[in-house]
Amino acid sequence: MVKDAASLPKNPAELRATAANLIELVKSQALQIEKLKHELAGHRRHRFGTKSEALEQLELALEGEPLFAIGSRTMGERDRRRVDGGRRPDR
Repeated sequence: MVKDAASLPKNPAELRATAANLIELVKSQALQIEKLKHELAGHRRHRFGTKSEALEQLELALEGEPLFAIGSRTMGERDRRRVDGGRRPDR
């Protein structure tokens, strides 16, 4: 695995082999991302239904938030559920 540009091989044949390996890595990662997106869409349909306002609202809410903010908010909600014993607060 290439750590940085300085560690690239000087030999053209080795460089081509390294480039081919990196291309395969990128392709496999892109395929994995697409599989995970498809899986996530299935989980969302299962949780919210196919035509749910909640799903649309979730997508709109997540659209503008940075990824680290989403993760920290989710962790906070999980922690509160553990403390509350999994009960939802009365509204």
